[in-house]
Amino acid sequence: STDPYECRGDRFWPSLTYHVCVKAAYTPSPHHGQMRKAPSFTFYLYRAQSAEDKYAFGNVNIANLPGVIWFVSTEVAPFCPRRHGVTRIRRYLITTQASPELFARGMNFGIRYSYDGGKCTGSHVHALGSCNRTWDRFGYVVGCNNFRDLYPYPQIPTGYLDGIWYDMPLEGRCHHATGDFRCTWSYREAGEIRLDSLEATAPGKRQCCGGSCTDYWTGSADPARCSWRVRQATKLFARKYPHLPADLPPPKCDFDRERYWDD
Repeated sequence: STDPYECRGDRFWPSLTYHVCVKAAYTPSPHHGQMRKAPSFTFYLYRAQSAEDKYAFGNVNIANLPGVIWFVSTEVAPFCPRRHGVTRIRRYLITTQASPELFARGMNFGIRYSYDGGKCTGSHVHALGSCNRTWDRFGYVVGCNNFRDLYPYPQIPTGYLDGIWYDMPLEGRCHHATGDFRCTWSYREAGEIRLDSLEATAPGKRQCCGGSCTDYWTGSADPARCSWRVRQATKLFARKYPHLPADLPPPKCDFDRERYWDD
C-alpha cells in the first residue's frame, strides 16, 4: 500500500474525495494493562443529514435527540430550501467505552471537538489546542458536552435543556468497543425519519417551504415546546420501527474540564 503506516488497513474514509489520517503519539500509560477498565454504555444518538451518504460514519459530530432537534431548528429549518440539504434525521445505536487513562480521571467522555469535512478542527469558539492533546494522552475517546454547561458550544442557553453533543473520532471506531486507544466506540444503524414527516405532525401556516407549511418549529426557544418537539420525534421513530426500543437515552455526559486538563 502507498498509504502511510498509520492509515494502512483502514477502509472507511471520511470523504469521497480525500481521506485524513492523523498519527497520534499513541503512548498509553505503562500501567495501561493493569488499570481499571471503564464501563461500556449502549444508547441512541442522532444526526441530521441530506439524502446523500457522502461520508463514512466517523470523524463527525452527533447528538442526542434534543441536541439534533436544536441543530435542525436553528441551522436548517429557518431556511428555504433547507440549509445543508438536510432532509432526515438518522438514528444510531452507539456503544462506547473510555480508555483506562481517561476513566482514571473519573470520566467516561472527553472534550467534545468540532469536526468539519472529516477533520478535527478543535473548537470555533475556544482555544482548545490540537486534537492530539486528547488523542496522545487518552486515545481516540468519544467527547461530549452538555448544553447546560455552555462549554465549548453552544455558549448561550437554549430551550433544549437536556441537549448533548458528541464527537466520534473515526480512529476510535471498531467492531466491539474495548477501551483500547483505537477501540473506544462501535455502532449500528437504527433507522431514520424524514423532516417532512416530522413537520406533518403539526400542520399550520407559520412556516412554509416547497409548498408545505407547518407549525412544528413554532416557539423555538420555549423549553415546553422544545420538549414537545423531541417527544414527537420519539413517537415517530417508535411508529416506524416498532421492533426497536423507542428510546435508549445516553448515560451522563461526565466530562469535567478542570480534571480533564489538569496535567
